[in-house]
Amino acid sequence: MKQYQEDHSPRRRLSGRPAGKLLMSLPLIGALGLAAGPQAVSADMLQRATEAGCMGCHFVDRDHPVGPSYQDVAERYRGQNVTDKLVAKVREGGSGEWGQQFMTPNAWVDDHFGEGTLESLVEWILSQ
Repeated sequence: MKQYQEDHSPRRRLSGRPAGKLLMSLPLIGALGLAAGPQAVSADMLQRATEAGCMGCHFVDRDHPVGPSYQDVAERYRGQNVTDKLVAKVREGGSGEWGQQFMTPNAWVDDHFGEGTLESLVEWILSQ
């Protein structure tokens, strides 16, 4: 089991690109109609995950010093009906699933972005 260390360094990147540059391009991609179907949903969910602060501790395709990649989470739970379990985990926070690093509670996400946002994010994570 991988252990994750807290990292407050400014080197937060996603897929080799600075996260800010990727986020600046998301509205442009949508405006040009380049992101359609599943890609548009993925871009929207990536933007929502970033706005919710998830990307401060997780990357989509590789481990972050703090938490597991979304692809690792999806692989661990592939074929299992765990959406409700993971929504509760994200909402309440905790540690022990991926080491001792504590995940902060994120109940505010549904309050801020609307009911069902956490469930949509978890479903997106599991689809990686």
